[in-house]
Amino acid sequence: MKTKVLFSAVVLSAAVMFSSCSKDDNQSTPEEVVTPPKVISEYIKQDVKTGVYQVTNLPMIPTGAKYVQDGVTQHAMNKPFYFNFSTAQMVTEDKAAGLTWDMVLMDANTYFNAAGLLNNGTINNRPWSQNGSTNIATYVTEDFDNVKNIPSDLNFTLKAIGVQSTGTLRVSEWGKTMNTETGIFSYYSPIKNITYIIKLNDGKIVKLCMQNMYKVNDVSKPYEASATSTSGFLTFKYAVFPAGTTDINTVK
Repeated sequence: MKTKVLFSAVVLSAAVMFSSCSKDDNQSTPEEVVTPPKVISEYIKQDVKTGVYQVTNLPMIPTGAKYVQDGVTQHAMNKPFYFNFSTAQMVTEDKAAGLTWDMVLMDANTYFNAAGLLNNGTINNRPWSQNGSTNIATYVTEDFDNVKNIPSDLNFTLKAIGVQSTGTLRVSEWGKTMNTETGIFSYYSPIKNITYIIKLNDGKIVKLCMQNMYKVNDVSKPYEASATSTSGFLTFKYAVFPAGTTDINTVK
């Protein structure tokens, strides 16, 4: 009798274990729901989860002129590109003297579409000179997503960003010069680990990474450039944060 009871208990236990395992086998791990990005325009999309705007191959508008310098290939000149970070929109040139834009990328004194000037009224000889705008920036030598907080020891002193200094302006570098074997300029290679932090007039904070000043052929490689790259396009990403915050995390 005891043997029968023991055998029945073993069978019942095995049945319960089998039933439990069967349920586990039937319960597949739920797949993560991928939310498509918000389409702002043909060239601009926003990650709904992180709030990051990705601008890819935004075309500049040629002026028809050429930049000429001894020993340098002539490059097409483009019109100034005024941009508003909060609205993720271009601002027309007739509003250059106003406050409706935050940064302008232009060819002034360059031939690589990489001179980014902030809307800061203290910059002389510009349409926006003395307009009261006070946009100011700094930068961190870290990858965009690795910059999660604004370090307390940062000094906001930049009125412009780019790959070379322009006059007395303090300009950081987001691209390095690539020359031929004979020392002639060939192209600019974007630097990945440069993240800008910008304070706007209304106090909002922008975290920005300039990625390319040439046309990106593979969106998975936004920093790729070569001597044969096509100029006249801008690729960058950024996020906008509330005024007064020090939390600029874009990893969710």
